[in-house]
Amino acid sequence: MPFDGLVLAAVRKELEHKLTGGRIERIYQPQQEELVLSVHRPGARYRLLISASSQNARVHLTTATRENPAAPPLYCMVLRKHLEGGRIAGFEQAGLERVLVMKVESRDELGRASEKHLVCEIMGKHSNIILMDPSTGTIIDGIKRYSHAVSRYREVLPGKPYVFPPSQGKLDPFSVNEEQFSLACLESPLETALPQLLQKRFEGLSTVTCREIVYRAGLPLETLLDQCGEYELRVLWQSFSSFMAKAAQGSFEPCLTAGKKGEFLDFAAVNLTHTGEKIMGGEMNTLLNLFYTAREQLEKLNKTRNSVISLLNKEMARLEKKLDLYAKSLDETAGAEKFRLYGELLTANLYRLEKGCPEAVLENWYDAFKQRNGQARKETGPVCEKP
Repeated sequence: MPFDGLVLAAVRKELEHKLTGGRIERIYQPQQEELVLSVHRPGARYRLLISASSQNARVHLTTATRENPAAPPLYCMVLRKHLEGGRIAGFEQAGLERVLVMKVESRDELGRASEKHLVCEIMGKHSNIILMDPSTGTIIDGIKRYSHAVSRYREVLPGKPYVFPPSQGKLDPFSVNEEQFSLACLESPLETALPQLLQKRFEGLSTVTCREIVYRAGLPLETLLDQCGEYELRVLWQSFSSFMAKAAQGSFEPCLTAGKKGEFLDFAAVNLTHTGEKIMGGEMNTLLNLFYTAREQLEKLNKTRNSVISLLNKEMARLEKKLDLYAKSLDETAGAEKFRLYGELLTANLYRLEKGCPEAVLENWYDAFKQRNGQARKETGPVCEKP
């Protein structure tokens, strides 16, 4: 996923500048796995969106308005109890892990100062938003609760100790040196492409960021580890260390790439020069807001379209079934109109018919296009016309 540790680091830097010292005025939960915090600072108001959605997990400032449920969910009420009125003391991120901790200075039921941490874990389908008490290390509540029946590693339940998400066994890109970098690369399978190698061995890097690192090293993006010698590893390390040095200093180049039709394709905390696509720069939070707002609108449009298509298919199937029944009924009554005409003519001429006459020749008064003496023949069985 493009929301990697570097993107989160860029978001954290901007949030520290804009929200630190701000007061949390209101907390909303417009969707089951999504929060919006209204934060006020002198001269400015911000909306901080935190999502634990499996597809769109993220943290960033937003300008979009969302419809809230009539009654707030239980987790929203818990957050309002502990965080509303509190001030944001800062944000923390361990290395390039996709875990952001928002520190809030609030007060408990007795009015005593009490610090709470809102832990935002951006980990795909395992994403979560957990409120914890740092003084005891226990969980107050989580937007997703689960026990050991779901996760053998940890439980997310009120009163349970908070356990940091399990490590993926990747190296910290900020602390690695050239020798460790080369060793980590050479321990990988030889058929691994360099972007995938960097993404699998070092934490906090998405595939699109790794492709940019390889591209700035002057190497083809499809280069395999088996094709690399000392020179390739050296230039790859130089590109990698340059990226990490800038990130460690908080120097980011947020960008958003767009296709030929203007649709947003990717975002990153570095300038994606290898894509060849149109690039939009700006603040990381602003670009994320643009990207996910467009994605949500597209998802909403697709959902509505699929719903309409499903309804149309259902109605078409129902009408086709009725059409088959009507066609069958028409086949069964194909000569009904002719027999009706014969019946009316026979009824009108009963006085002219004799019992036992096999057929009758009668005038057809309904045929306006035939001559006045036009006749219709109808077999009537053993019935004869009177003389």
